[in-house]
Amino acid sequence: MSKSQIGSGKHGGVVMISCGAKEGDSGDKDDGFYMRRCVELARKAIGCTSPNPMAGCVIVKAGQPHAEVFAHRDAGDVAENATAYVSLEPCNHYGRTPPRSEAMVKAKLKEVVIGMIDPNPIVASRGVQRLRDAGIDVVVGVHEELCKRLIEAFIHKMLTGKPFVTLRYPLSVNGHPLNQLGEGVTESGGYHSQLLQEYDAVILSASLTANSPFPTSQEHDKEATEEPETAKKGIETVVLDQINLNRILEYCKSQGLCSVLVDLRGSFVELEALLNDGTEQNLLQKNIVEVLPLWDESSGENSLTALKSFGRRLKVNNLQPKISGQSIVLEGYL
Repeated sequence: MSKSQIGSGKHGGVVMISCGAKEGDSGDKDDGFYMRRCVELARKAIGCTSPNPMAGCVIVKAGQPHAEVFAHRDAGDVAENATAYVSLEPCNHYGRTPPRSEAMVKAKLKEVVIGMIDPNPIVASRGVQRLRDAGIDVVVGVHEELCKRLIEAFIHKMLTGKPFVTLRYPLSVNGHPLNQLGEGVTESGGYHSQLLQEYDAVILSASLTANSPFPTSQEHDKEATEEPETAKKGIETVVLDQINLNRILEYCKSQGLCSVLVDLRGSFVELEALLNDGTEQNLLQKNIVEVLPLWDESSGENSLTALKSFGRRLKVNNLQPKISGQSIVLEGYL
């Protein structure tokens, strides 16, 4: 198991933009459009905010020039009487950053449109109430499901107290498990590189790590200051009295990790016990299958044995396909 190589966000996990209509525009707002823009901006912070959630903010005021900012104070007078769109309810307490709701009140916003209520019990609806108490109009629930998917790991940890776990494995087109990745998926923009950037921790088989270097994300992170070789020297060895998925997740929780990727490569049999733990104790939340453009004639008995019970016991919901390099990637929820 290794922590993903990620950078630390400098702005408390919030990416913000001040955006105005062009001169001559009517200024008519489209709540859905601006909320989608919030999510798009927030995704730029993937891998940089954990354990805080990603959040995006768009400030809209007719007749003002377009300018990207990282905080309300940078918007200056532009924010006064404007509408702010935020993917996540602004907090009303001091944590790693000052209260976002107070920044909005001081900016003298006219209206705040919120994608979803923060599931953190410290926050839940208190930020909304603070804004309303200050006389700011508040709308909640615009593109709520889209905003929830953005921070699904954070939501899961807040509701269950456990990290969000995703199982990933590759298959041939005739359904045989493979011990390889598809062409281009580990490069910048490839789905596997993006997964390594997104997840806080990765579980790998011992045989894989013994014969090859730890996988690292190739996504460009301008704020990352740690080089891969330096990061490798900081890998911590943890001895557990029991090797089971629940015990590993408890350790991850103690380290403040919100998400764990079980990357099924190397020896499938080595991870069979973890798969059984995951299915029997409902510890797996998401499934990602990479289908490579290969026809595999090998028996793969050990691999098939490891996956046999998994396929029989669990149903995958909301299955969505996408293309990455030469592979088809299927994502669904368990």
